[in-house]
Parts: sequence; C-alpha cells; structure tokens
Amino acid sequence: MRRLALLFFAALLAGALSAAEVTDVADSFDENNPFDFNLNVYYKNTHEFADIKREYNTIPQTYDAGTGNGGVYYTTESRRVETLEYSGNPEVRYLRELMISSEIGLYHDLSLSVDVPIVLKDAYKLLLENYCIDGSTGAVVPSCGQGFSLIEQNLFPDAGDLYYNHMGVGDIGIGVQWAPFNQERGKDAFSWLVGFKTTFPTAAIATPKNMNRRVRFDVNGDPVPATGIADTIEQTGKTGGVGKGLYTFDIRTAVAKRYDVAEPYFQVLASLSTPSANSIVEKARHEFTLNLGADLYAFEQIEKGHKIFFRLDLGMQYTTRGNAYNYITDARWVYEGIDPDSAASYGWILPAGVDKNYHLLPLEDPYFTTTGLFKMNFKIFHYVQFGGYVSVGYRHKHYLSAALEDTTGAGDHEPGFVPGIDSESTPWIGAGDVDSKSGGRLLTEANIIVGWGAYLSLMF
Repeated sequence: MRRLALLFFAALLAGALSAAEVTDVADSFDENNPFDFNLNVYYKNTHEFADIKREYNTIPQTYDAGTGNGGVYYTTESRRVETLEYSGNPEVRYLRELMISSEIGLYHDLSLSVDVPIVLKDAYKLLLENYCIDGSTGAVVPSCGQGFSLIEQNLFPDAGDLYYNHMGVGDIGIGVQWAPFNQERGKDAFSWLVGFKTTFPTAAIATPKNMNRRVRFDVNGDPVPATGIADTIEQTGKTGGVGKGLYTFDIRTAVAKRYDVAEPYFQVLASLSTPSANSIVEKARHEFTLNLGADLYAFEQIEKGHKIFFRLDLGMQYTTRGNAYNYITDARWVYEGIDPDSAASYGWILPAGVDKNYHLLPLEDPYFTTTGLFKMNFKIFHYVQFGGYVSVGYRHKHYLSAALEDTTGAGDHEPGFVPGIDSESTPWIGAGDVDSKSGGRLLTEANIIVGWGAYLSLMF
C-alpha cells in the first residue's frame, strides 16, 4: 500500500524540480523570468510556560564572637536547596507579532531582503501580589491559595501584578541570500543557500516598566526636573519600545536534495550580537541553531503553479550567557529609593546608593532549546502562497539572574548584579522564617514554548 502511494505521488511530481523552503530565493534575469519580487506577511503567536524556583542555603555559620560580630550568616559552601516559588507551570509570557518581509531578486539566485517586525503584544505575566482578606479574621493573607510566593519571600518589594505589555515597530533587518546550486537548474543537483542578515537597533529599547519613572514632584505637587530633589515619584507605567538595542548578525547556510515526494534538508544558523551605545545590555547573547527536516509534497502541477506541501522540522538551539529580558526583569526594577543624580546620565531613575551597572538587564545563564515544527503550505498559480504552522519547544533549566558578586572586595562584581537576587549565598538570617529564606538565585524549569501562526506570500 505504501509503495502504491509513493508511485501515485511520484506520478504527480514527474518532472517537478523546486527548491526546498529553507533554500528558496527570489531570482531575476532568468529565461522567461526577468524579475522576482516577494512580499510576505507572517502572523506569529508564542506562549511561554514555566515554573520559577529559588536557590538558597540551609546550613548557617556564625562569625567569631571575638571579632565583635557574632551574627549568623550563610556561605556559598552551605547546602543549597531549591524551592518552587512560582509553580503550576503558568503562562509567563505571550508574544504576538507581525513580520513584514520583502525580497527582491538581484541577479539569478541572488536576492536582497528587508524584514520589519511589528510587535502587537509582548506581555509578561509574573504575578507578585496575590493578597486576599481572611473572612474570619479580616487579616491580609498572601497568595490567595494560588501558591505564588515570590512576594512572600521578600525577594522583591510589593509591586503588584507585573502584567504589562510592549508594543510597536521593532528593529529592522536587511539581508542577502545566494543559492548557487538552485535545484531548479538541474535534476541531479542539490540546493544550497548561504545568507547574511544584519538587524539594526532602529526601535526604542524595551525597558522594564519600573525603569520608566519619569514624573517627579516636589512637596507642593509640582513637577521637578529629573536632576532635582523630589519628594514623591509617580510610576508612569511606560514600558518603552520593543527594540533590543543590539546589532545582530545572522549567518546561515542550508542544503537540500529532492527525492521523489520528499526533500530533506539541514540548516545551520549563527546569530551574533553586540550592544549599541544606548543598550541596557553589556554582555550580549549569541545563538547557534541546527535545523533538520524535510519538505513533503502532497500535490504539485508545474504548468499551473499549484502545490501543496508540508514541512517537518526539528530545531536545536544553544543560547549563550548574557544580559537578557526575561520573566523577572521588571520585578528586579522595583525600588524604594531614587538617586536623582543618575537620571541625567541614563535617561531614567536609578535606585539610590548603587552604581551605574544597575541599569543593565539580568545576566541570564546559557540554555538549550529543542523545538518541533509542523507547517502546511498551499501555492496557487505561481503568485500566491499561504499556510500555517504549530510548534512546541522545551528549554532546559537555567538561572534567570546569575551575575557573579564581588569576592575580592574591589567592587568588581559582574554588571547587573543585585544583592540577594543574584547571590549564591543567602544573606543575613532575619527574625522570621521568611526572612531566613530570602535571597539566593532564581532559576526556571519546565519551560514549554508553544507557537502557532499563519502567513501569506505574494510573488510577482
């Protein structure tokens, strides 16, 4: 039965030679095809689910009373324990965006592309405040029985629900693609593509909501300059733009070969970034990706340009250590004190008594992500192609905030370090059990990434 099915599809595909999706390019100055221009619109949704844990130490030490300090503290050598602080695998981020991409053929299988992302909703959903009123005693009870305890453990000040959105036009990318052995040029040739794209920091940087404390008032309730002395600060709730503040260089190569109804391929991508002058990143992350997959053709008519095909893909991505916007970024930016003198230098208000590196994003550990994708594609009369996709990924356990603290006393901790959040050692033991557990590093596990979307391509 399977052999009959293969023979049936092979009959439909007789004489059909087309490049795989990952190696296809717009081409110009070919015989009967002097000009190619493609306009693509992608609609994408990404949902991220995760548990957040906190690492702290449980074996206390005591300073020598002879030194005048008999206090109790924890050391980095103490036994480390992980506790679930944000459990139940809730949705911690939702990203909805449009990608408008245009590609023009320059000469044969060489093309130029321009990508413009539009973020419709980038929502972080870390719920820190879940307080209820006890009906019997009238007392304020944390968590409302939902198990969210980041606020209870005093990791962050009382900031309310950190549910906020970013939206706007993102950073623009310009790239070139070249497919020197496009499979359309010979039955026995494989299809090979090499490409390079640069993404420029054209959009306003996505800053944490609580970094945008812009409105300052004196004792009379009148606004004061950013460098003046303020008695109160009004949180404006601005979330800034959607840009990353990075120059990103994507280098990729892909190879595919057609075999009857299937066209297997592999693709290698390196995405290298460097901060711009106004970035809130000092150590940029890099990504390295390997894709293995195949295009499976269910139907194709060369003369009329009709085609139905599916894409199965397995992606494996390694992301290096670096400053990153993540689920706890905004929570780290909730501070009581304000340093007025810092505003003029950085354009936002920094917490009192800290150095300039506190404006940086959390220094997140490296991680590995595996993603499976299924995509359906329909092409009509050479000029219109549309389809949709679903994907599911898993990201392994890693620290969300892991800047190393100063161990020499010289003050040269890693940029972005926040005491009690990045620390490997738990701080001073407080009077209560909650205080004794505060601090330590935060990590994420059970990260599941679900994506879905659709696209429309017009080919001229």
